[in-house]
Amino acid sequence: MHKKILIISQEFPPFGGGAGVVAQQNAIELAKLDHQVTLVTRNWGPKLEQLNINHLQCTGPKKLWFLFLYWEIKKLYLEDFDSIILNDIGASFIWGTFFLNSQFSKNITVYLHGYEHDAISNKPKGFIKHTKFAVRYKQLLLKSKNIISVSQYLKNSFLEGIPFKIDRERINVIYAGIDPEVFHPVNTDLKQQLSITDDKTILISVSRIVKEKGLFKMLDMFRKLLQIDSSFVWIVIGTGKDISEFKEQVSRNHLKDNVLIIGKIEREHLKDYYSIADLFWLLSEKESFGLTYLEAQMCGCPALGPNKFGIKESIQNNISGYLVDDDTNTKKILSAKTYLKLNINIDSLKHKYEIKNQIKILKEII
Repeated sequence: MHKKILIISQEFPPFGGGAGVVAQQNAIELAKLDHQVTLVTRNWGPKLEQLNINHLQCTGPKKLWFLFLYWEIKKLYLEDFDSIILNDIGASFIWGTFFLNSQFSKNITVYLHGYEHDAISNKPKGFIKHTKFAVRYKQLLLKSKNIISVSQYLKNSFLEGIPFKIDRERINVIYAGIDPEVFHPVNTDLKQQLSITDDKTILISVSRIVKEKGLFKMLDMFRKLLQIDSSFVWIVIGTGKDISEFKEQVSRNHLKDNVLIIGKIEREHLKDYYSIADLFWLLSEKESFGLTYLEAQMCGCPALGPNKFGIKESIQNNISGYLVDDDTNTKKILSAKTYLKLNINIDSLKHKYEIKNQIKILKEII
């Protein structure tokens, strides 16, 4: 049965993180199945000009985003929608603040991406703290038709952290899937464009440039690695609030020839970088899942990450990459270069993580 589906998301590409990517993917893939999709987001992303997606982008001052998002939703005839997906904590905030007691809450699906602990913790932050949203968020979760977590790790940690009871079976795990038409190995002359010679070992990281992603610790580790083996080049793709400090440390340590900071690029161009890299690495302090680790592997590039969080669900240790327990383990793997011998089974990854398989699960429950 074809449905009318409303997706509300504060985040949306090209800005924001994995939550926005999920909103975009879900909108596109559900529309491909001939569902009538309406997508309401902040005024960041480009309009979707495909299929039957009605993309409404809010305009207005950034600090008042919630009011403009509310007004855009208010214009809609909500009775028309068979299912309403609250894609991130911002969307849940809007619904919990303005629509919680409406009759439409029975059609709500709430996504968990990892930021939700603030809404139910004893020390909430930001707008959640100042608006006392925690009580309404609890009510929203209990009233909702479905709750979706982007990893098993997040589901478990969420259930352990909330100060009230939710039936485990109500939370479905649906991974942020990978589109094999976007992420796959390609032949490219990018190494020549970047003036990287064939004798170099290429490491890559794709991330927001913020300290909690582990990039500063990685930079110190990389500096010491070069003292042992000067053949390494590290490509860093992304931007963020700490990028100026990161660039300054690269310059101060005389690493400009070995650390290439690319900035933010469109997701569809990432496959070129992944395809020339020998290893994706990111020592993030916390990841609900680990989408970029999977993107790299789908392009034939092994991935290395901490042996914890949702990252454990995105890397098959010693098969598609490495799960490391400490810095000593990381340094050993980097210097030994055993990742050069890994042969990733991309078909196996597609079977488990391909976006169309994840959408089948979503379609059945909303």
